Parts: sequence; C-alpha cells; structure tokens
Amino acid sequence: HGDVERMTRFIYENMDAISNIAVSIDTHTPHQIFHPCWWIDEQGSNPAPYTTVTLADLDSGKWKAVINPIASRDYVGHLEQDGKKTLCIWPYHCIQGTVGCALENQFANMVYFHSVAKKAIVQRLVKGQDPLSEMYGVIKPEYDTKGYINLDFLNKLERKVGRFAIPNLIVWLLAGYAIGFTLSYIAPSVLSYLTLEPYYVLHGQVWRIFTWVLMPPDSNLLFAVIMMMFYYQLGQSLERTWGIFRFNVYIFGGILFTTIGAFLLYGIFYAVYGVPVMGMGAFFSTNYINMTIFLAFAVCYPDMQVLLYFIVPIKMKWLAAVYAVLILFQMLETGWAGRVAILMSVLNFLVFYLSTRNYRRISARCGSLLQGQALQNTNVRYAAGRKKTIRHWNFAFVQNVKEIMNIARITCLPISIFIEADVLF
Repeated sequence: HGDVERMTRFIYENMDAISNIAVSIDTHTPHQIFHPCWWIDEQGSNPAPYTTVTLADLDSGKWKAVINPIASRDYVGHLEQDGKKTLCIWPYHCIQGTVGCALENQFANMVYFHSVAKKAIVQRLVKGQDPLSEMYGVIKPEYDTKGYINLDFLNKLERKVGRFAIPNLIVWLLAGYAIGFTLSYIAPSVLSYLTLEPYYVLHGQVWRIFTWVLMPPDSNLLFAVIMMMFYYQLGQSLERTWGIFRFNVYIFGGILFTTIGAFLLYGIFYAVYGVPVMGMGAFFSTNYINMTIFLAFAVCYPDMQVLLYFIVPIKMKWLAAVYAVLILFQMLETGWAGRVAILMSVLNFLVFYLSTRNYRRISARCGSLLQGQALQNTNVRYAAGRKKTIRHWNFAFVQNVKEIMNIARITCLPISIFIEADVLF
C-alpha cells in the first residue's frame, strides 16, 4: 500500500493547489477474456494466473476459449499483430459489486475530504467492462473491433478547461508561419534563434520551446501562400467538426509530441556519444504538423473528392495514402534520428487514428452534421442545398521528397469551399 499512502499524503499536502480529482475505477465481471474461466486446456482445466495465451497456443489446441471462440482468437491475433503484445491471464480482480472494485478506504476518505473542502465533484472514470478486451489505460482498450474510446476523461477535461481553448487556432498557427516567412526574407539570421534546439534550451534559451512553430514549412512564396490557403480551410473544417477544444488538443498534442521527440533524440545522442549535440532543429519542423492536419481531415472525410488536374476525381483517402507512402519513403531515406523525429511529429495523428477509427463516435456534432447530409460523389453538399465542386492547383516537376509533399498538399487545394457559415463542415 506504499503507493496509496504516498498518493494520500500528496493530496493532503497539496490540497490548496489541487482543484479537481479524477479517479479511474477498474470494473470487471468473472467472464472476461483475461480471466481463467474464459479458457480451458485439453483436460478441461483453466489456466493459472499469469499464464500467457498466444495465437500459436490456440492453433495448436493448447488453450481453447469456452466463450465466443472466434472473437477470442481474433482478439489474440490482433493483440500480437497490432500491439506486439501477448494476452496474459490475470487473477480475478476488480469484480463489480465487490470490495475489489472500490477505492482504498483511506485514499477514498482523502479524495472525498478534498471534494468537500474544495467544493469539487470527484470524477469517476469507469473502465474495463468490455469482456472481449483488456483496458490497461483509461482512454482506450488494447484492441477492440468497435473502435471504442473512453471519452469521459476528455469530456470532463473539456468542461473544466475548455474555456481556455483558443478559437480559430489555425489562424494563429498560420500567422506564426507568416511571421517566420517574413523574417526569412528581412532578417534570415534571426531564424537560427527560433529553431527547436534542446542544447540551447537547456542552456537558457527557453523561448525555443515555443518559437520553433514560427518556422515556415516552405521558403518559396507561392508554395507558402497556397499552403496557408489550403490549411486555413482544413483547419477551420476540423475545428467546426470536432469543436474548438478537441482541435486545440490535437494541434497542441502534435506540438508537444514533437518537442518531446526533440529532447528524447537529444538524450539518446548524449547517452550514445557522451557529448551534447547541436543542429537538431533541422529534424523538427512544422511540416509534419501540417501533414497531421491533412491526414485527420482525410480520416474524417475519406470519400470527399477533388479533381486532379481539374479533370480526374480522386478521394481524400487516396491522397492520404499517398502521404503515408511519402512518410514511409522519407523514413527509409533518412537515418534513425530522422525516423525518431518523424514518428514523434506524427504521433498525435497515430493516437487519434488508432483511438477513434470512426470519429463520429467521438464528435456528436460531426454525427449530427453528417446525418441526412451525405457527401455525394464529386460534390460537397451545403446545408442550404447548393453544391460546389472542389478545385485545386497543380504543379508538375519535383526533385526531392519535401517538394513531393508540397505538391501532394497543393494538388488538392480547395478553392472557395467555405463561402457561408452554414457549410456542411
């Protein structure tokens, strides 16, 4: 009970500083895939706690699911394939209605003492009720077929701090690009003081943690203008679809993961070579933040079509596939440092995609907007009933991967999509 004692003491000693407390309540029934009664061996015996069950065990007949064997095999297979994990059989625990499903007494007393003292309702986040999945974290299961995500935490967080979310965040982000682009022309030497360099941050230049987002993804004026037009429309669409708070979480999550990635890479270099490394700012840029905006839009609206070369209709999901191929190509082309940078920079999208699969489950507004207003073929249907075809710019010849990514962005540039406030998005 050492952890419980330390947490209880921490709450007591920091009572004034803690505004709200959320507790996770692990809640199970005996018949869940990680409990012994779900499985039997050839003799009809249940596995002992902490036994591992692999896909090879199921195929060889070593273990057999007595409940829903097809779905059980699917779960074990996906667990190994997607998460590189193995199903572990746990002792019966946190059974609904028993003391094992309750908070420890002294910890609960302190939590509710804080609730009374601070006039703050304790937030209870129940998890682990799906019999066909494990849920170690509070947000989502290890794997499930329904794309489930526990939104209680995010919803409650929004109710508490949602008022601090920044409306029209994409405008501020693009304004930062404009500042950086202007500096690249009138004072290019200043840009070297804005990049994300952990070495300089740790030596007092803490502003770099924030100013690196001013670095423009493109140095070409035409590309920069087109990029800003494009991402303004995508960003406004996602903010209207998800809501201001969730869009803020997504963008700031990408910025945070990228910053963590820079310091992680710096630490790895220092551990391997024993000397501090400079010049890492080239690995971390806003290019991948833009990319995650595009990919998120494609996930939300996979069947929206653009006219390639103003003639060939192509769906957003296929353009997103092109992006994914380009990312993989760049990861193969670069070294391991570049791979760490790319992976951390797109981690917010990976979390978003793997957690949601179908974003209508998350955004009630998205579901209500789409209900009865389908995206039909090559047209975007407006709430007012009018239609417009998406247009784009096209350029031909490129010489490197970065320019290819620029082309991939601008070949689907929508022109005059968002004319009215009542547009579908």
